[in-house]
Amino acid sequence: MYLMSKIKIWVFDFDGTLVDSNLIKRNCFFEVVKDDPNGAKLMCSVLLKNNGDRATIFDKYCAIREDFCGRSNDLLSQYSNLVNRRVAEAQEVPGAVDFLEKLRKSNVKIVLSSATPINDLITVLDMKSWRKKFDLIYGSPSKKSLVIKEQLLRFECLPSEIAVVGDGEDDLNSAWSNGCEFFPIGDARGYRENGGTDEIHTFLSLCQRVIGTED
Repeated sequence: MYLMSKIKIWVFDFDGTLVDSNLIKRNCFFEVVKDDPNGAKLMCSVLLKNNGDRATIFDKYCAIREDFCGRSNDLLSQYSNLVNRRVAEAQEVPGAVDFLEKLRKSNVKIVLSSATPINDLITVLDMKSWRKKFDLIYGSPSKKSLVIKEQLLRFECLPSEIAVVGDGEDDLNSAWSNGCEFFPIGDARGYRENGGTDEIHTFLSLCQRVIGTED
């Protein structure tokens, strides 16, 4: 149990880390604008230029399509309703639930920190019956780096006692900016580009590293 005795708080991203939903969320943008003859082309352009939240993306889309002026909130609502259903139906990343259950048996805190709007995140968790898997849940507008700072104060722990598991550059930055352990998983976007040299994990390899193998 190399790291289990060291880490007191585990912070997880959601999409692409615990649930295989990154492509689902991207595809839903296109589905919402499918009735617009130029929708796919314009949405592709917006997504290439904007890594912002869903509200920003639809604001940008409607700014390009002048005849869509005033429809941003309507499109956002359609998207949220659609993507919540699709993500709730999505498969877990292999081994994710088993890893969470193993952590639950130990004396650690499990924190969910996502860029998904908090109300939508709670909706999806309830649809998947996953809310009780986490001690604390954070979504947008909470910033991931500030979530880590809050845990340091709340639990009076050291940065070395917090581990972050995620597939995004925002997860990496939230960990490294606070001096915490970071375990890249899935696409591990930005990890190598930012000098990361650790193994890019699956939950199986992470479980073996953190907990060890069971007899």
